[in-house]
Amino acid sequence: MTDSSEIKLHTPSSSKEGRRFIEPWMVKVLTFAGWYNIVAGLSMMILYHEGFKMLGVTKPEMNLPIQLVGMLVAVFGVGYLIAAKKPVENRNILLLGFFSKLFGPLLAMSYIVSGQLPVAMIPILIFADIAYLAPFWMIYRECGRIADATEIDLVLQQTDVDTSHQAESSNQQRVA
Repeated sequence: MTDSSEIKLHTPSSSKEGRRFIEPWMVKVLTFAGWYNIVAGLSMMILYHEGFKMLGVTKPEMNLPIQLVGMLVAVFGVGYLIAAKKPVENRNILLLGFFSKLFGPLLAMSYIVSGQLPVAMIPILIFADIAYLAPFWMIYRECGRIADATEIDLVLQQTDVDTSHQAESSNQQRVA
């Protein structure tokens, strides 16, 4: 008799059948992005004066908005580290990160074009956001593929269990 507690799940981290894990470079990208965002976010919260000086931008009277953005950047960094540990389970964090790294630079470029931000922001946008677009999308898609394959495995395993239970019930009815 097969008890459902005896079923071995083919999770992305435990399966040896097929490729059920993300590539090592993907984990490295997520880890680097996580720590980078934490450091960048903390510096936006604490060292915002230096950031404005470096860019040659007049410091606003109210610092709360830049500090809130810094907090969100740091929180995204924590999310990327979480995703690096369990990428398939936390893949939607990558989707949010992808959209923030897409729309943030678009917004910033509108400020650069209008002359409200210096052109010196472009290399920062490339390194801090744009460079992550392709890798984040690739990692998100791979994690989705793994999740779909894992779900199919679980359905097939459950079907096997249901079939064995039906066969046992049928055998027990014949014996009785």
